[in-house]
Order: sequence, then structure tokens, then C-alpha cells
Amino acid sequence: MVRTVRSDAMKKAVFLSVLASLAAFGSAAAQETGCPASPPAQVYAAYVKAVQLELNLVNFDAGPPNGETSPKTTEAVSDYQRQAGLPVDGCITQTLVDRLRFVLPKTVKPRGSHAKPDVVEAQTLLSRRGFYLGAVDGIAGRRTRAALHRFQEAAGLPAKAVIDSKTIESIKTADPTIRGDRAAP
Repeated sequence: MVRTVRSDAMKKAVFLSVLASLAAFGSAAAQETGCPASPPAQVYAAYVKAVQLELNLVNFDAGPPNGETSPKTTEAVSDYQRQAGLPVDGCITQTLVDRLRFVLPKTVKPRGSHAKPDVVEAQTLLSRRGFYLGAVDGIAGRRTRAALHRFQEAAGLPAKAVIDSKTIESIKTADPTIRGDRAAP
């Protein structure tokens, strides 16, 4: 029994030592980048690679998925954060990886002249209320129009197929308890 206690005490001491080392590493990384404490280098490289892959899939050019933080990657992260309505800090974290992989609707960078800023905003607002579950791509397709119609019906508003500043304002100012049947991110 004494041997087990000593062994457990040693394990605890080693564990605390490893935690202290990780905290020191994270603090140094945080001071250099202005980001929250970073995990060990290998784990961080995996986060970076995952973020680069996911950002490239949704049209944010993060450069080659090599696990190395480059100015291009940081710019793509900041651009994504801005489009997704997140605090813009350019930091790569597990939370960002999870958001890129699992949060629906996906935030997609609009491509081409078909994307409209008003539609991006309407899609974002409708998704937060649980009415829209498509890509936030700035294109007012069938899903976007159906989500808008469901919202207007639930809010007791006249159906208006056009997405403009008045439509967006009606979504913003509607009773916050008006929610769709889909989980909002």
C-alpha cells in the first residue's frame, strides 16, 4: 500500500510538472501572437492544418494545408471570423476548428458577382433564429427564400420575396422568441 501511495504521489508530481510546462509554453505563445495560450507544437500544427483544410473548402484561401501558420492563413482566419460574426483576432484554436467542422450552416465566402451582401446578412440572421440551414453564400436560392417565408409567417409579417434592407431590419427587430424548428448555431 505504501508503494502505491508513493507511486501515486510521483504520478501526481509528474502530471503537475507537465501542466506547468504546458502553461509556460502556452503563455510564451500567447505573448508572441496575442492569442490565447497555445497547445504543444504538434497539437497546434494539427489545429492549423485542420483550419487550413476547412477554410479552403469554404472558399477562404488559407494556403496549402501544411500545418504552418502563414500570413495568408491568419488573413483567411480573420476573414472567416468576420464573415461568421465572430470576434476577429486571427487566432487558431480548437474552438475555431470545431466551428469550421461542425457548426451549421457553414459560413462560405461568396464567390462571383451572384453573391449579395444583403443576402449574406439575411442568411446569417435567419440561421441564428433557426429558420435557415444552408450555406451562408450570399445567393438567395430556394432554401433562403423558404426560410424567409417561414420566418415571415412565424412573425406575422406579410410575405416579401425580396431581400433588402427593410427585410433585414424586420428580422433584426422581430421578437427574439420567434424561432424556427432548426437548431441555431
